[in-house]
Amino acid sequence: MKSSYKSVSIAVLILWIAASFGVIREALRLSQEQIVPILAPSSSIALPDLKTREIETNNRLWLNGYLGLFFRFRRVGYWSWLSLPLFLVFFAGLKKKKKWEIALACVYILSAVLIAIKGYFNYRYALTLVPFTLTFIQAFGRDVLSGFDRILRVGAYGFIVLLIIFNIHQYNPTMSQIISPSKIDSLPWGLLNNINKMNLECDAVFLECNAPAFYYYTNKKGLSYNKRFLRNKPGILTEKGIDNIFQEEAGVKELNPEKMTRAFDIMKSRYNIKYIFIRRLPDYFVELNEIIRYGGDLLSTEKSYSLFKLKEHFIHPLLEVKK
Repeated sequence: MKSSYKSVSIAVLILWIAASFGVIREALRLSQEQIVPILAPSSSIALPDLKTREIETNNRLWLNGYLGLFFRFRRVGYWSWLSLPLFLVFFAGLKKKKKWEIALACVYILSAVLIAIKGYFNYRYALTLVPFTLTFIQAFGRDVLSGFDRILRVGAYGFIVLLIIFNIHQYNPTMSQIISPSKIDSLPWGLLNNINKMNLECDAVFLECNAPAFYYYTNKKGLSYNKRFLRNKPGILTEKGIDNIFQEEAGVKELNPEKMTRAFDIMKSRYNIKYIFIRRLPDYFVELNEIIRYGGDLLSTEKSYSLFKLKEHFIHPLLEVKK
């Protein structure tokens, strides 16, 4: 059994080293290949959002989405895929593993499957498993190599370390920009303080879009204008789900002024929305952009954030022309 385990380990190790650069190059080629974009199904998000999430083609959907934990090199680095052959070695010697090792492996696999099914659209979910993946590659990789002669062990493990160092050098600047606390400096502190000082009616509500800082740093009541993944309609996020006040599907190109007028009235009467607080309004929120354009007055702006006050009435030029 011992020789069988060692034979499997040597075979996987040779395949691992020989295929590394080929896998990386082929995955990069497929992820950059210009093919016909996939169409967002009715239960998915709008196509512009698919492009923003880098899953707008079939190749990118699989590499950056479903298998993003291992092959989304731009976010997780080149080394994550190396855990796959190591898992083959791990399960080849499953009878010798301790119960806690098997339990931890099962939790990891179930988490990876859950992320692939439910969280493939956003790389941040895969990032939660990256520390475990790196630790597994380093720790179990060393155990696998411990039975080999010194030269082979040093060479193979050195190869792993070099890949990890390259990954840190290549991707650390990008990741540090994503998770660095210094991003707090980009918040509009003056605008947030002004919101806190505003004297409003007790039931006045702010509509927030793409600006979650509102809930952390203000003492006002707010509702989120959002579009959840696996939902094909944007709207106001409530306890019962998303209220599609525009009664339109996501990504609608032909705007209906009458529906926007009704949506404006719903915002004011049903939800008592008086102000809109946004940060770089996404392009696929075209309806809300029209509401702001023809039904809102800009009060102040700071950095990438803006605060609008809703007018008494929504006046769209197309409606004026009809009148």
